[in-house]
Amino acid sequence: MSEQSAQRPLAAASGSAVAMALGSAVGFLPGFIIVALRADLGLDYWQVGLLSTVNYGCTWLAVSPAARLTDRWGARRVVLADMVLVALAAAIAAAASSYSVLLVAAVINGVGYALTNVGTNIVVKRSIEAQWRTAAMVAKSAAVPGFLALLAAFGPWVADRWHWRWIYSALAVAGALAALAVWRTLPDDRTAGRSTASRELPRYFGWFPVAAALMVFATVPVYLLSVPYLDESLGFTAAISGVLVGVSAAIGVGVTLLIVLLSGRVSPEFRARLVVILSARSRAMWAIFGLVLYRIRLVMVLCLTMGGFIALILAGGSFGVVVAIVGMVGTMSLQSARLGAMNAAVVERAGAAAARGSALAMGGYYLGTMLSPVAFGALLDAGVSYRWVWFICIILLGAAAVAYRLAGRLQPLDWSRWRKSPAGDR
Repeated sequence: MSEQSAQRPLAAASGSAVAMALGSAVGFLPGFIIVALRADLGLDYWQVGLLSTVNYGCTWLAVSPAARLTDRWGARRVVLADMVLVALAAAIAAAASSYSVLLVAAVINGVGYALTNVGTNIVVKRSIEAQWRTAAMVAKSAAVPGFLALLAAFGPWVADRWHWRWIYSALAVAGALAALAVWRTLPDDRTAGRSTASRELPRYFGWFPVAAALMVFATVPVYLLSVPYLDESLGFTAAISGVLVGVSAAIGVGVTLLIVLLSGRVSPEFRARLVVILSARSRAMWAIFGLVLYRIRLVMVLCLTMGGFIALILAGGSFGVVVAIVGMVGTMSLQSARLGAMNAAVVERAGAAAARGSALAMGGYYLGTMLSPVAFGALLDAGVSYRWVWFICIILLGAAAVAYRLAGRLQPLDWSRWRKSPAGDR
């Protein structure tokens, strides 16, 4: 870590969170203002949905080039470039008079979002001390659902009272201001981390994109299908179901942020004890984890825990809506935590090849994001019940935990050293 990078960890974390939030906004906004877009431009539902698909499809395609640009330009410059692209995409969308122009804006924003996904991971890796890196990754990931909650709450109201173009205009201004903030706050890392260390990814790293794809494939339905599940299976109206899911999402974001805030107050002894628990050399722990990095064990635990919460959503069909809501809140609370923990594990495992590793892992993540809605929608259209949908999600999260276990395998370690320094695998 360079001296300059180490001096501004809070600014780096804050700038990364803002960049992630704004980078995601243009991709999700069409779904929030779908009524206004349909009324003004005469669009069908599938056309509005295609805007988000194109956006994140371009993100998926651009992550590998984004990694190469990050290695060449430095993280600050690629994040800055994305904020410029956000401002450009939002300005184009605000002036759009046809659907094709909105598609152009989606392409521009999607490509830019790949830059921020890779760039902010490198900013956090090079600017935040290792013991705080996971919390910083969780915080920047939580900025996305937090900002989207604001868009969901105020976007339809602004579009109805004034016009949907005002929202895009505001995002264009915010992108321009964020570009200035990124330039001033993020550390210039063009010379940071340019050691002669190997930039080859470690053995088994290819399991990371598989694990990421399985993980997000299994959790997207919690957001997309919870409203129709409450409506069609538990007997609530669509309006009430929407409110319940919205409240669950808001609580989930709040719990995530609370975890991040409290992490600074947790004593070193407690954190060391947690490492010992997740690193215990027992038959049970070996059967579950094997010999893998501590942070990857944490991601595995989060995957398995989310599977347990989705089991509560499934059980809600038999035991009532309260059980289902608990499952939704629990799953949504861990969404940002599991993504942040995964990013921390990726940059730790990849070492000097962190940019390439982030691109590979996020490529799998966005592939799962694109395929999940189509696949589960097709299952429901084919007559598969929601119970089977939730059961499939649980199985996929278990498979994701196994894939993470494979991705994080290490050579045998000197366990006597670990007993003397239980917090060493951080």
